[in-house]
Amino acid sequence: MPLSRLSNVFACLVVLTSLPATASAACNPADASMAGAYYMRGVMEIGSIIALAPDGRFRYMLSYSAYDERAEGCWQRRGNVVTLTPTKMLTGPGGKKFKRLDLRRNANGELLRTFSPRHTGRYVRGRR
Repeated sequence: MPLSRLSNVFACLVVLTSLPATASAACNPADASMAGAYYMRGVMEIGSIIALAPDGRFRYMLSYSAYDERAEGCWQRRGNVVTLTPTKMLTGPGGKKFKRLDLRRNANGELLRTFSPRHTGRYVRGRR
């Protein structure tokens, strides 16, 4: 793995573990079988992690060069779509906050995110 990608992933881990829990987020329990950490693969120079909790809360971090996004909120699964709905989101200058992020789940259990017609990233579940 290239050093720049390792440093992006490390930065994501540090931020995710340092985010305070949001006590005000009242989320419905989600599909507990999907709980865990998912790491971005397939898109160069992007480090991103989504942590899904069985109680329906999530934490998210994306790092691309000097730009960072962080969010936390509630998630739900409906069929093959996992939806993230942030209650709190921080972006870098010029960043657009999402009100909802739908990720398609493929047959391998990966969560797919399309950045452009030519760039789709795969969130792969980490090993426990």
